[in-house]
Amino acid sequence: MTQLGGCGGALVAVTVLSSAALAHDFWIEPSTYFPASGEAIHVRLQVGDHFKGEPVARNDDRIERFELVGAGGGKPVVGRSGDDPAGVTRATTPGAATIVYVGRPSTIELEAAKFEAYLKEEGLDHVIEERAKRGESAKAGTEAYSRSVKCLLRVGESETQGFDRIAGLPLEIVPLQDPWAKKPGERLTVQVLQDGKPLGGVQVEAWRAGQTEAAPKSARTDSEGKVALTLDAPGTWMFTSVYMRRNEGGKEDWRSTWTSLTFEVPAAASPSAPADGNKTAP
Repeated sequence: MTQLGGCGGALVAVTVLSSAALAHDFWIEPSTYFPASGEAIHVRLQVGDHFKGEPVARNDDRIERFELVGAGGGKPVVGRSGDDPAGVTRATTPGAATIVYVGRPSTIELEAAKFEAYLKEEGLDHVIEERAKRGESAKAGTEAYSRSVKCLLRVGESETQGFDRIAGLPLEIVPLQDPWAKKPGERLTVQVLQDGKPLGGVQVEAWRAGQTEAAPKSARTDSEGKVALTLDAPGTWMFTSVYMRRNEGGKEDWRSTWTSLTFEVPAAASPSAPADGNKTAP
């Protein structure tokens, strides 16, 4: 099992007051999820809630890692700071490829009631409980948060190998089954990894672009970091999760990492790949 790249570096604390910073989800939106080999892929970053967002211009000062990961390794998603779309890349090897983005940490502070409501919405019950034990439930929440997201591409028409490739993100969602072979109503099993290790007990949500339901499909990972959620219709999907822990010794009380996985399920499923793939080293 080979993991690509690292995400180290000093914590950059930036207080963000814009409404976009209060949005929970951050994701990658490529110009196509099914590029031909060598086709230019324009990569947009989005921030919002419930898979409805607004574009985020490229900011090189905020980028820790931004690249395309495929069978041949990784290469940067190139662009200029201030651009939207945030970059462009090309995939040349047939099969699955992944665009990954890791952002440098930012900080935010929310008044107690809003912080508690947000923790409840994201299923961060352990943080609610710890704040209560420490007598902090009525205290404003200070948090250092970072983004660790990716999208899944299928390059060419026949190959799907590599859908389960581990990109080596601080927090990531890895499909364990071929999403392009799924039919409406079938479940997709994914695994949440923190620094390459299974992360149990975290909430995973699944949103479909344009869905009319107000709530996502959601479930918690098991002890192996696995969870299965139903893909009820073809279209563009986003799976999300967040992990938060006490920021011992830091200026902020809490530190969180937010992850998302976006991919598209075609109207007609592709020929089935093995039901449970082995992790593919790039």
